[in-house]
Amino acid sequence: MAHRGVLARPIEEKRSRSAKLGILRRAKGSEPFRWLVRNIVAPSYFLTFFKTLEAKIIAEYLEARPGERVCDLACGTGERSLTLTDKGCSSYGIDVDRHSIEMATYLFHETGAFIQADGERLPFKSETFDKALSICALEHFSDDQAALREAYRILKPGGVFVITVDSLNYNGLGERLKEEHKVENHVVRYYTRQELEAKLRSNSFSVESSKYFISSPVAAFFFNLWIRRVWVCSLLYPVAVCLSYLGDRLAERPDQGYLLAVKARKNGVDRGG
Repeated sequence: MAHRGVLARPIEEKRSRSAKLGILRRAKGSEPFRWLVRNIVAPSYFLTFFKTLEAKIIAEYLEARPGERVCDLACGTGERSLTLTDKGCSSYGIDVDRHSIEMATYLFHETGAFIQADGERLPFKSETFDKALSICALEHFSDDQAALREAYRILKPGGVFVITVDSLNYNGLGERLKEEHKVENHVVRYYTRQELEAKLRSNSFSVESSKYFISSPVAAFFFNLWIRRVWVCSLLYPVAVCLSYLGDRLAERPDQGYLLAVKARKNGVDRGG
C-alpha cells in the first residue's frame, strides 16, 4: 500500500526483512510457512478469551466503513489489518518495535501498510485519517498525553478514536496480582474510566461511549487465571469466552472492570460516558 499523500515527512520504508525473515522467504517452502503463520498462528492472537470480547466491542465502537482510512496505533504484528481490510478500509499500522513491523509487513503486506514510528511523534500529515484505534497500548506509553495529542492531530474533523486500556480497577483484586501483571506486561499506568475520559477531553476529544469489560465475577476469575497460568486459560478458551460474555451481560459491575473501552471523537458532540 502506497503512503503517497499520507506521510508528513520522509521516513525509511520498513519493507526490508530481518535476516531471519529474509532467509525464510527465499528458502524453499517459505510461502507455505507464511501461509501457516498468517492463517493459523497469527489468528491465535484473538483466541485469548478477553481479546475475543474486546474485538466485539472494538467493532461496535469503530463502525468501520468501506473507503475509510484507519490508523492502528501500536499495531503489533498487524492482525487487525485483516479485519479492517475485510470492511473495505485502507489500513495503516504503526509500531515502535522494528521486529513487529517486519513481521506485520511479511505476513500482511497485501492488507495494510506498516511503518515503524513512535506513537508520540507520528509521521503522518494532520487530518489524514477517518478513524484511529489504540488497543491496549496507551498504558505502555511514557507520555500518554503526547500520544493522545498525536491521535487527535492525525484525525479528520469528526474522526473517531477507539481506545482500549488495561484498567484493573476491580474490587477484590489483590495488589500482588496487579503488580505481577504490571511487571509481566510492562505497564506504565492503569486507568479508571474517569481518568481516561478526562485525559481525552483535555486533548479536545469529545467522549461518546465508554464501558468496562471483564467486569463480572466469572470474567474476573478467568482473567486472574490468565495472569497466573496463561496456558491453562488458553486450554479453557471456549469455556472462558462463553462464561465471561454471559457474566458481563448478566452480572456486570458497570463501575469497575479489568479492561476499559472508550469511543471518542474529534470535534464531535459530547454525549457522556
